[in-house]
Amino acid sequence: MVCRDYRNIFNNSPINGYFKDVDLEANTHIIGGELRGDIIGNPEQKALLENLVITGNGVLKNVEIDEEVDIADTVYIDESTEFIQK
Repeated sequence: MVCRDYRNIFNNSPINGYFKDVDLEANTHIIGGELRGDIIGNPEQKALLENLVITGNGVLKNVEIDEEVDIADTVYIDESTEFIQK
């Protein structure tokens, strides 16, 4: 993984909030919480998803997935998605 300057988003909602159907800017880094629906990153500088849960019937595209991410079986993982290990 190339060292980049990420835009960090900490999803630590006390009311179990989640992000749904999002287009992510280049180098976005989402940490924690839950994502649902279509999660689409920038193909040139993929978003990093870390320590979170992905649910629903969405699509993952142009993102990097940390080893601590749980993905529901119903989520489609596009070939542009990369799995990383620390």
